[in-house]
Amino acid sequence: MKRKIKCVAVLVLAIMLMQPIRTSPTVALEGTVEISYPNMQQELPLIELLNRASPLVLDCDLCENCHITTASTLGASGAPWMLNSCGTVMVGEGINNRDGGWFSPWASYSEYVHRITFTGLIDAGTSVRGLFSELHQLTHIEGLHHLNTDNVVDMSFMFGGTINLSSLTGLNNWNTGSVTNMNGMFSNTGLISLNLTGWDTSQVARKFVIMRG
Repeated sequence: MKRKIKCVAVLVLAIMLMQPIRTSPTVALEGTVEISYPNMQQELPLIELLNRASPLVLDCDLCENCHITTASTLGASGAPWMLNSCGTVMVGEGINNRDGGWFSPWASYSEYVHRITFTGLIDAGTSVRGLFSELHQLTHIEGLHHLNTDNVVDMSFMFGGTINLSSLTGLNNWNTGSVTNMNGMFSNTGLISLNLTGWDTSQVARKFVIMRG
C-alpha cells in the first residue's frame, strides 16, 4: 500500500565567490535521508533558484529513491519549479514569465509528469497559452486557485491535449474579465465536468472551440 511522504528540502550549500554553482549539490531532507540531483538545469545560479523555492516540498508517493531530477523557472526570473522522480512537479510562488509560446514548460518531460502542484501565489502574467498542453500522462493539477489571472488575455490551448486529466478544481474564482482568446482551452482533454461559475467571457473573441473531443 502506497503512503505519501513529504520531505522539505533544506539548503546545505555554500556560495563561493558569488559565482554560479557548478558542482553537483546535495540537499538534506528532514530526518536522515539525503538526496542529490546532478542533472539539475541551471537557468539561474542554483543557490538563488533553491532559495526562492519557498521552500518547495518534495512530494513523493514512495517511489524508489525519490529525488529531484530537474529544476528551472517559468521564464526568466519566473516562479521556480522542481520535478521529482515520482513524476510530480512542484511550482513555488512567483511570476509566470514565459514568452507565450505554444509549448508547455514541461513539454520535454511529458512522458514523466503525472502531477503538478502550485504551492504559492502565481502572477499568471498576460498569457497562459499552452501551459499544460500535450502533457499526456498528467492526471492531477493541484493549487490552481493560486493563479492570479487578473491580467491574462490569452488562455488558448491551456489544457489542450491533457487526455488523462479527468477533473479540475480551483478555476471558478479566476478573473477572466481581460481574456480575449480561449480557443481550444480544454480541447482533447479527459475532463468529465467543469465548474466555471463566475467566469466573465464578455471580452472573448475566440471561444467557440473552447472544448472539443
